[in-house]
Amino acid sequence: MASRFAFRHFRTRLLAIIVVLVLGLQAMVFFTATEAANRSALRASDDALQVTLSSLKYTMNAREGILRKYARLLSHDFAFKALVAESDHDTLISAFKSYRKRLNADWMFVLDMDGKVVADTLQPEMSAMPFAHNALFKAAWDNPEQETSTIQIVDGRAYQVVVVPLKGPVPIAWVGIGFEVTDFLAGELEQQTHTRVNLAWRPKSGPAVLYASNLDDVQRRDYLASSQGKPMRTATHVMTMAGVDYVEIETPLYDTGAGVLVAALQRSLDEALADYYQLRWQLLAVFVLSTVLAVVAALLIARRVTRPVQMLAAGAKRISAGHYDMIGDVGSRDELGLLAESFDNMVRGLVERDKVRAMLGKVVSPAIAEELLSQSIDFGGQEQEVSVLFSDIRGFTTLCEGRAPSAILAMLNDYLATVSDLIDERKGVVDKYIGDAVMALFGAPLGAADDPQRATETALAMVRALPALNAQFARDGWPPLAIGIGIHTGIVVAGNIGSATRLNYTVLGDTVNLASRLEGLCKYYGVAVVVSDATMRRCSGIVFRELDLVRVKGKREAVAMYAAVGMEGEVDGAPLASYAQALAAYRARDFAAALALFDKAPQDSTTRLYLARCARHLEQAPPPDWDAVETLTEK
Repeated sequence: MASRFAFRHFRTRLLAIIVVLVLGLQAMVFFTATEAANRSALRASDDALQVTLSSLKYTMNAREGILRKYARLLSHDFAFKALVAESDHDTLISAFKSYRKRLNADWMFVLDMDGKVVADTLQPEMSAMPFAHNALFKAAWDNPEQETSTIQIVDGRAYQVVVVPLKGPVPIAWVGIGFEVTDFLAGELEQQTHTRVNLAWRPKSGPAVLYASNLDDVQRRDYLASSQGKPMRTATHVMTMAGVDYVEIETPLYDTGAGVLVAALQRSLDEALADYYQLRWQLLAVFVLSTVLAVVAALLIARRVTRPVQMLAAGAKRISAGHYDMIGDVGSRDELGLLAESFDNMVRGLVERDKVRAMLGKVVSPAIAEELLSQSIDFGGQEQEVSVLFSDIRGFTTLCEGRAPSAILAMLNDYLATVSDLIDERKGVVDKYIGDAVMALFGAPLGAADDPQRATETALAMVRALPALNAQFARDGWPPLAIGIGIHTGIVVAGNIGSATRLNYTVLGDTVNLASRLEGLCKYYGVAVVVSDATMRRCSGIVFRELDLVRVKGKREAVAMYAAVGMEGEVDGAPLASYAQALAAYRARDFAAALALFDKAPQDSTTRLYLARCARHLEQAPPPDWDAVETLTEK
């Protein structure tokens, strides 16, 4: 608890920030050096392993060359040919003992041309029986040079063996000579390259076997366990044996069909990083010294800035208690001094800010905040004329099906931001957002004579902005949006709704309800903007198209509705004149003439609606008191 309280002090936090920054920088340097050392060690180990691999291949090739040389010499030896020709098994076995000592060979054998054993030093008792390792015989027979060299596993031991023909002058037998692959070979290479060398036999099925290795028993077990059931890893990688990390590379040497002899080379990662370990201790010493210096510097800086900050903190605490006292001179001419001066200026403005804070929290649109503060407004509730605008996205629920909520919210925020900007530009007030719907006021809380004009111009601007928005949304996979807008001008009750702690400034009355109904009729008549005649009569420079006389749900009186088409000079008036003639004939009960005129007018949802009505009235005449008013039962 005491440590938490101490950390609340500015001096403690400043000290902590500086120390954390220094430690963070040191940690980053340490991490970077470690990564660089590891990469360097891996590169150096990889280079050394490649050298060892080259030496191993050279050694194996040299052993193969020696075996070929011995085998060819033996195949040209006249006395040896005579022994083979006589097929004297015991004499050949005895001769092989002498040859093995001279040639240093571990395995010698002779096969007849049918692949049967004449003599075999590994199985001296066998004679005139099929050779157990028939693949050697077949490989030599299929080779155009009639020679073969490979690795052969015999009784759990690996032999590097060469088979050549014994000619006299045509081939009369096959001679094979082999060196056993032992740990001695791995030890020689380790002395030359300081690399652990392992020759492992990996059969197509079954566990791997080490035949030449300079690993101890624990390391051998760990290597075999790590390679069990895994493919050969020909790229440089790090493995662990007996708790020690090694850089390893594997490569195939011989593939006999039954399995592969794999060379696995390892170098100790600790040995490769020995120089870095020494550097690491030096870095740690530097880090400790720099941390101590950083703490001392932080204490000096904190001590210098603590007094002005404490004075500012005390002044802020007094203000939070409602005492607007200035702090005066803090004894500093730097940024802290300027901060203290600005603090005092802030105190002077707080009294005035208190006066406006409540209103700023209750006004929907911040764009008219200054006008609200400069005039006397009765927020208790008053009747006034307002143009109410309702807008809604058509088919929004269907549009959002199958989409992520985050994508829906992002799209809706972009759309509402554009709409809100257009409303604010024309001094409207966004009363509320209702999902994808927007309710805006023109004339509340501040009224003006051109409120209907600005409301209608805003609606047209919203329609004009839609193509650009749709182009933006199309990049995110949204289909084109369509909107409907309804506007009505009339008397409302404007004021605050809520409680003493939370107020919402809004308007109520039939005007609001009718504007909402008009917005809902946009889809019915196939237009984007529907306004009442009360709004239309107060507009100038805007082209309207009369839609209908309707009684909307919940209303007894008929309302004349108009579609806002566009601004004068931007709309072709000929189609509108043709439509107006048709509408006049319809209301004069001349349904035949109206049908013909509507048929010639541009076809849209409204025209098709009147065509259907004319056809219905021609089929069954309306009553004598018919007044051309349509009663709608849906919102």
